[in-house]
Amino acid sequence: MHTSKPVFLFAFANDENQSLRLSEEERSISELLAAAHDQGRIEVIQLGHATLEGVYKAFNRFHNRIAVFHYGGHSDEAFLNLEDANARSSALSTLIGQQQQLKLVFLNGCANQEQVKTLFDHHVKAVIATSCPIDDQRALHFSEQFYHALTHGKTIREAFATAKARVENDDATLKITCTRDASFVGVPGELFPWGLYAQDDSALDWVLPQPLSPSDNLDFVQEVTLQLPDVNKDLVRAAFAGMASCNPRFEALYQLYLQDPNSTFFNTLQNTLLDSFPSMVSVQLRDLFTPEGRSLGRVRLRELSEAYTTLARLLCAIAMANLWDAAAGAAKKFIIRPAYLEDIARYLKWSPVSGTPVDYFWLIRTISCIFQENAVVPYVSELVTLDAKMRDATAAYDAYRFLEQNLRQRLIANDITREEVEPLCQTAEQHLGILLQACAFLCNYQLVAVKRISVDLPRMDPSPTFIHQKAILKGRDYATIDMEPIRREGTSSNNSVFITRNVEEDGLPLNLSPFLIDQNAFKVKQQYLPKIYFFDGMKEEQLHFSHADTIDLDFVVSDAAHDPRYQNLDGLLTGLKLFRQHIGLTS
Repeated sequence: MHTSKPVFLFAFANDENQSLRLSEEERSISELLAAAHDQGRIEVIQLGHATLEGVYKAFNRFHNRIAVFHYGGHSDEAFLNLEDANARSSALSTLIGQQQQLKLVFLNGCANQEQVKTLFDHHVKAVIATSCPIDDQRALHFSEQFYHALTHGKTIREAFATAKARVENDDATLKITCTRDASFVGVPGELFPWGLYAQDDSALDWVLPQPLSPSDNLDFVQEVTLQLPDVNKDLVRAAFAGMASCNPRFEALYQLYLQDPNSTFFNTLQNTLLDSFPSMVSVQLRDLFTPEGRSLGRVRLRELSEAYTTLARLLCAIAMANLWDAAAGAAKKFIIRPAYLEDIARYLKWSPVSGTPVDYFWLIRTISCIFQENAVVPYVSELVTLDAKMRDATAAYDAYRFLEQNLRQRLIANDITREEVEPLCQTAEQHLGILLQACAFLCNYQLVAVKRISVDLPRMDPSPTFIHQKAILKGRDYATIDMEPIRREGTSSNNSVFITRNVEEDGLPLNLSPFLIDQNAFKVKQQYLPKIYFFDGMKEEQLHFSHADTIDLDFVVSDAAHDPRYQNLDGLLTGLKLFRQHIGLTS
């Protein structure tokens, strides 16, 4: 008999200013449910940066399989605030209520009486609701305790009681209720009481299914037989070997690991790796360590491809920005062969609409040739070494060609058969590790998003200092990055992303705009957390950008140019036109 695993669907919609607790919650829940997912008991689906379209697609894709829907984010009485739009609670409740296998909706940190009533009206059996400021750690601890108990054999009712006792023990002022009626609460102006609201007691007796045997579930057989104890180890070992070769601090850690490869010290390597690469790369690598990312299936294939593509796009943005500086500042005629201009023109004209993928590493090699022919030393000097490593008959070159042709291009064409998935996952991991090893020098640089720059010039002081409101884009979590303002004697540009070896030093950094931008830096209402986008191309006088973490989240500059929420966007259009002029691309 075929038995579909229950799906736990998590949607996290980070507010641009306050996503600290949500990012931590997303990571924590992933770790808590990893074992149950790997055992084939449940399927965990996480929508970070959840969009309205993404939520609807997930409910359609897993129709009548969703057992738990968990939402973390902001809301009011009528809406759940998603990344791209507000989801009307009544409409979303209709969608949720159609799930015949649904046991529980968990509204964490955002609930109110009207939402719970609306869910009950649409036949949702049980709702766990917490209400508090979005950065309140109590909501995080409550959800952690609940899912930990649920994965260890307790019913929903028992898991709730466990979490309730644990949180109330830490905060005696917090009273958590259990009731069948959401209408009893509601003193205007007061926070909605935390609690378990049920209109069907039988739902509260639900427990996670036990691991299935191979004869019970063929889908389970396929996934579980593909669970390898060493998944991700080739990737981490290879990438960290590259990090160790270019930084003494990493070398010391790597040597400790080599002394006892079977120790738990491997986890230290993994965490250090995720905390050391630029954020957009680390976020993609982090997904490979989630429960779904560790399963050798199509999800992992896509995540391997996205990690490779993000790495390539970042390096391409760095090379392209350096090309602009070199061409604009050349003391003599800057020569670019027509064939090279054609490669660059294809990159500039491509947009999400065209569907023609750009080979970013090929373009990096093109720019390296331009640098060599014009005697340019790249700002990121390691690009010269990378170019040498990317020549024919090298491990890095073979890794690039495999990931580009056998993985990324074939995923785009949708021509990978079911039988190919497992070996492709294994081989792609090895090749991604090799490529990360060749690009590990990125860990020695800081990627910095600059929001605003102000000048500090006391009277009679001839030497101004420039105060940069910035965010250092390093590590797996944008919510924990360094956002302390810094003082520099030199300055960069407002509304920019730049790369430097040390943000505290006063050398002129490399400005990556418009090839890499922080959308939030252009907002009139100042936003502290960054929202990073890659340049995708120009089409019909519109600049297209795609989100560095969520590929289907795009940003079109011309559409937003007159949007009162933004300012200074015209500088992106002007910048791209100047770039074309400086490199001699007139058509």
